[in-house]
Amino acid sequence: YLLAGLDYKHYSANSDLNHLSYRLEGLYQYNMPAGISFRFLDQLTRDEDRFDIGSFLPSDFTLEQNSLQVTSTPSRIRQYYSNIADISVNFDMTGRLTALFNYTNFALNYIEDVNNWLNRTDHDFSLAIAYEYSPKTSFFMEYSFADTAYTKSVDKNSRNTFIYAGINWKGSSKLAFKGKAGYQLKSYATLREDTGMFSTEMQMVYLMTEKTKLSFRLYK
Repeated sequence: YLLAGLDYKHYSANSDLNHLSYRLEGLYQYNMPAGISFRFLDQLTRDEDRFDIGSFLPSDFTLEQNSLQVTSTPSRIRQYYSNIADISVNFDMTGRLTALFNYTNFALNYIEDVNNWLNRTDHDFSLAIAYEYSPKTSFFMEYSFADTAYTKSVDKNSRNTFIYAGINWKGSSKLAFKGKAGYQLKSYATLREDTGMFSTEMQMVYLMTEKTKLSFRLYK
């Protein structure tokens, strides 16, 4: 599919805030007879940050009755281009064993040079393997690695590693449970030691009636 969208914002009181953003997106998927499917997605966006993210400067505020008041529109509005390219390959090997490989590239570039310290590129690799033990139970493992590299502010570079294992269980047409546990590891360019932590997630869904569903989720 192909998709193109435009969004124009017009301000009656301050034309300097008028903004035109757009998004161009395309996806191609090909399913092979041997149980292998290939998918490519690309999305190009031109937009601006929200006003509450670094757009106001100290000159935009005044102190009135011991409280800060906004007295002008944002002095600095950050406009940017971003592009997401996503490639995934899915393998259905035995009817019970499936594997998914995914690579995502994210590029962010701000238009004004004063904001180029925010420009960055992300690379994300992930691999997931699932095994259907029975019609009700399946096991899975997930691994992902993400590398964030800034063009100028290299001290903000970081790497993230996630390793998980879990289970999907459908007890009945009304009750389903999903649980996974794993380890997260994060490293920064400015820190000598990496930061690691175990994490877990559990989710239960119960269909009480055709119109009522109860869900419970626990995440640490």
